[in-house]
Amino acid sequence: MKRLALAAVLGVGMLGAGPAVAEEPLRSLVLLVPRSRSLDEAQVTVATERAVGRKLPKGDDSQEFAVRVQPGRFMVKLREGSFLVHDAAQPYFDSDAVAQQLKDKRQRDAVRAHKAWIAVDLLGHSTAADIRNGYATAGRVLAELAPANPLALFSPEKQRLWPWLRTSRNALRGGDPLEDLAGGVAATIVEVSRDDAEMRAAVAQARRTWSQFVAAFRSPPPRASFAAKAPFSEGTETEFMWVSVTRIDGDFVEGKLGNEPHALKALREGSLVRFHVRDLNDWLIERDGKFQGGFTVDVLGKRMGAKALPR
Repeated sequence: MKRLALAAVLGVGMLGAGPAVAEEPLRSLVLLVPRSRSLDEAQVTVATERAVGRKLPKGDDSQEFAVRVQPGRFMVKLREGSFLVHDAAQPYFDSDAVAQQLKDKRQRDAVRAHKAWIAVDLLGHSTAADIRNGYATAGRVLAELAPANPLALFSPEKQRLWPWLRTSRNALRGGDPLEDLAGGVAATIVEVSRDDAEMRAAVAQARRTWSQFVAAFRSPPPRASFAAKAPFSEGTETEFMWVSVTRIDGDFVEGKLGNEPHALKALREGSLVRFHVRDLNDWLIERDGKFQGGFTVDVLGKRMGAKALPR
């Protein structure tokens, strides 16, 4: 079983490997899924053909093929390189132990929920160009093998865990999956108690100083961007998310949702939303890399060991 025991969590989305350090890192893309797909050789062959855009030749002397080497493992040989495909019907991680170390709710939920995994390992890729091209092919193959409801993607080499987003399949297909996955990472979700005194004080400060945001928005300086954070609910689920503000209409704030929701199904990043200023949780003005506001950001960043916002 290809399970990793993780010893520490270093920052948001960064996993510290266990004490054993290999001379060569495991270059692989791992997809955490709710259940095994029980893949067979024909399914892996079709997925590979879709990924590379051509049919694999038939015959025992073929130089390109996808064959089952043992239950749940398939050797894929292409002109782009060699790969090992896994379809494992057990967790990749020691789920409870790893989840307890993760600060992001999306990551914790994915690790706890996964019961199986699919992976594409790079075999024999040594030069930088080979590795880059190998990851490109591995990403495309994994995109074709992925079910409709993946939970997260993991890179053993980079020790990074990315929650699955609507954009993740396209990131796998894009030609530079590690870079594209990093670029599309979701905003970190941190659970905060209603009785958290430090956060309550930060929210109170944001509301007291809201007039500063409004004044700047009415007469915006060049190159400034404006965002406000508020709660959005669906059933019993509530998430606090950032909104790129486009209009302030009396006591109402309008704009585009800046985060990809985790549990809310009716909204997505870019959705047009509107909230009352009484529900304001925080505000943020950015101009030339400098920030004003962001009171809850400061509190959460300090707890997570992140750098303070440049002022």
